[in-house]
Formats: sequence, structure tokens, C-alpha cells
Amino acid sequence: MSWAKRFNPLAPRPRRGSSHADQIKAWVAEFLPTDAAAVVAVSELACREPGCPDMETVIGVFRLKRPTQMLKIAKPLVAVERADIEQAVAAAAGLEHLTKPMG
Repeated sequence: MSWAKRFNPLAPRPRRGSSHADQIKAWVAEFLPTDAAAVVAVSELACREPGCPDMETVIGVFRLKRPTQMLKIAKPLVAVERADIEQAVAAAAGLEHLTKPMG
């Protein structure tokens, strides 16, 4: 096999955290009603707001004939856990008191 076939700098590369992004999408589907036409996009963005961590995870839920729903989690994508998704969805719905421990 030639060198050119073994190394292609323009070949697509696996994205950092892409399998975790798929897991996040599955968790979103657990907590939000979606249908086959819905699109869930997961991105890791640099946060420039005061008091914000360096990286945050932003999740967009796009459904036909419904407003786009955006969820922000103040963690890098690879650090997001199922409970973070549950809390973000509850907060977006105004139900965050249901996910916080009583005490």
C-alpha cells in the first residue's frame, strides 16, 4: 500500500467526544418527547460570559412546527452525565424543583 493511501490529511477524522454526543442525544430522547423527524444537535462551545466555565455543552432540539429548544450545560461535552440532561430539561420546562433532592 502506498504512503498516500495510508495517510490522507484531508480524510475525515473521528470527532472528539462524538460517541458521547450520541449518548447525550439518547438521554435527551428519554426526557423530551421527540419523533422520527426531530433533530437533536450537540455542540461543545467556548463560553465567554463572566462566571461561565471555559467550555459548555449546548443541545438544540429541532422539531417540525415547534420552536427550537436549547439546553445549556456548564460542562465540557465529555463530562455531561444523564442527570445533567434531566436537570437541564426540567429547568427548561420550569420543573427544576422536581429533580433536586428534598432536604
